[in-house]
Amino acid sequence: MVVVSVAGTANPVLSFWLAYILTRPLGANIGDWLASPKAATSPGEPVGLGLGTFTTSLVFLSAILATVAYLSISRSDVAETHEMTHERSVTTDARKERIALGAFGVIAAATAALMIWAHNQPHVTCDPTGRSETLPACPKAALTGSQTAAAVAKYEKLARTAIAQDRAGTAATSHATVQKMRDDWDADATSLQAVDTTTWTLLDNQMDAVLKTYAIDHGSIRPAPPAEQEKQLNVLLGDLKNHRFRVGA
Repeated sequence: MVVVSVAGTANPVLSFWLAYILTRPLGANIGDWLASPKAATSPGEPVGLGLGTFTTSLVFLSAILATVAYLSISRSDVAETHEMTHERSVTTDARKERIALGAFGVIAAATAALMIWAHNQPHVTCDPTGRSETLPACPKAALTGSQTAAAVAKYEKLARTAIAQDRAGTAATSHATVQKMRDDWDADATSLQAVDTTTWTLLDNQMDAVLKTYAIDHGSIRPAPPAEQEKQLNVLLGDLKNHRFRVGA
């Protein structure tokens, strides 16, 4: 390793531990960088060269095998018998030890500077689409009165469409409609909450009751009969009509 070669005849214990501490996290980060996809699959996911875990493992295995082969041939890591049975007159070189220590100090300072720089870079801590399963939705400004009315009209239309599809016996299309309603509701959640938290909470509870009849987000149960799905959708329609969002509440 570079750190070991820089150490030269420096204190062996210090050299070992500094090399061990510096190379382990460095190797892990390089491995993640090599294996991660070139484009993030979802907001906040790491990106890299896109080699994949298998190819990355082969790269590291090749490096390890090359190192083992080199040491086996050169035997540069083998202590000679004379050195093992005779005490060395000089175990360390004070000058080289100071140089190595200074090099370690420079590396440590550069590492600290890099960490501070990385910490100050913009980080994605929320999902602007509101659809991520790993990140919370980014806060959004409250909708205006016309925007809120349009959102309510959208959910009323989706609920009526799902009811008509249930009555037509097309369960798959009705399920897809309710799934879209759920996705849109999640995306609009922070904006509608900012308008009127009380009304949003009431509607959200009824929305969950609808999703339960379709076994959406409730994987441990089976979908309810179409009549029960229609009943809960009608309750949701009534709530959307009777519990209006109070803009500016």
